[in-house]
Amino acid sequence: ALPIYKSALKWLTTHHFKSWEGRYGIHQYWIQSNIKQGDINFESGNYKKALEYYKLSVTYPDNLEVAEQPNTIHARKHFKIATALEALGEKEAAHNYFMQVVADKVEAGSAYQYYRGKALEALGKKKQAKTVYGQMLAALDKQEAQQKHTGQPETTNEEVQMQKIKALQLFCRSLALEGLGKTVESEKARKVALSLDPLVPLNA
Repeated sequence: ALPIYKSALKWLTTHHFKSWEGRYGIHQYWIQSNIKQGDINFESGNYKKALEYYKLSVTYPDNLEVAEQPNTIHARKHFKIATALEALGEKEAAHNYFMQVVADKVEAGSAYQYYRGKALEALGKKKQAKTVYGQMLAALDKQEAQQKHTGQPETTNEEVQMQKIKALQLFCRSLALEGLGKTVESEKARKVALSLDPLVPLNA
């Protein structure tokens, strides 16, 4: 995996992209590549290098021609930064980042809720974290129930869009289940989500 993400980052760093308003897909690849590189270094015990990559994931390089959108949520990125800081012994800085994650206002069924829960756990608030995961599942259940009353897709584009929505919901469900310690159910939901849309982690 390491060479793949290194190659992606090299490509994203050395090319100048011509983007236009509303197109943020290329920046999602920038975020994902830096986080994955950070994860690889973190797992190897190279926390300083991991922190560098995690901090890069929050940036908006000029060559990508993408500006930060209003009210952008950085829960995942800030959580990753916090974990690296904590591993480096920078407890106060890590605490501040964990608090930022918890303070984010996000939809109940959003993948970002998973990182809010993980941040609460890191702050020693396991009961509150469990509540967050439970509310996340309840919100996803409600979304799925509402969709059962919608009509069948009439075009191929509508079918693809519905498939992506289903993949996203299953991926978010897998995160909530993981937070609750239901590993087998989590892995099953994530496997189906990825089969429906291999790029779902980029959109979560």
